[in-house]
Amino acid sequence: MKALSAEELVRQTFLDVILNEYGFALGQIAEEQEITGRRGTGHARADFVIWRTVQDRKDQKPPLIIVECKSENVTIKPADYAQGDNYARSTNAPFFVTHKPLHRRLPQATPR
Repeated sequence: MKALSAEELVRQTFLDVILNEYGFALGQIAEEQEITGRRGTGHARADFVIWRTVQDRKDQKPPLIIVECKSENVTIKPADYAQGDNYARSTNAPFFVTHKPLHRRLPQATPR
């Protein structure tokens, strides 16, 4: 069996938190979801995309939360928040969260 990378271990640990502490259902969550840029160009992957309900996900409605996970040895930089803000804006998600062990933060809100 292949060992998990540091970031994958963080991602899977946070998935457990999302499911068991925050109460989201697995059907509300997409992992490693491709995000297309606002103008239809550029592709990236969000660690987690979370919808309000399973039905919202099925109906392809805008997600509720975009989550980016970082391993403990990675410093979260302002560019990471800008990237996440871009992901949230591209999908019309009202929330973006960065997570790494012992450090979870919602960036300061910016008017849309």
